[in-house]
Amino acid sequence: MPQAVQAICRHPGWRKMVLGRQPVCGMEGWLGHPGAAHGHQAAAPSKKSPCGGFALSTIAHHIVPIRAGGARFDLENGLGVCKACHDWWTATQEPKIYPL
Repeated sequence: MPQAVQAICRHPGWRKMVLGRQPVCGMEGWLGHPGAAHGHQAAAPSKKSPCGGFALSTIAHHIVPIRAGGARFDLENGLGVCKACHDWWTATQEPKIYPL
């Protein structure tokens, strides 16, 4: 069965604000605080992000996916991440927490 295509958030102001708040990839820090984001369980604290927290943020990532009820333009649901961490998270970790 084909997977649903995820819609890209098209609010340039939201993206700019998320990346402005977090210019360096925040995935590593977020992984170290399970449940810190909206009471949802993050990946196990032993997980390490691909960049180790040293890459520039280029993607405004929704912590709780929009398809799972996450707020589209809430800054508290935004995390600035690098492309490597975003791709890793959405391919390997997010499906475990928010299955389709």
